[in-house]
Amino acid sequence: FSPARVGPEARARARPVILPGWAG
Repeated sequence: FSPARVGPEARARARPVILPGWAG
């Protein structure tokens, strides 16, 4: 999981749950 490539938005949402955006 690389916060730098997904962006600050996904990085903040990646705390509680896994985003299907970068997970898939």
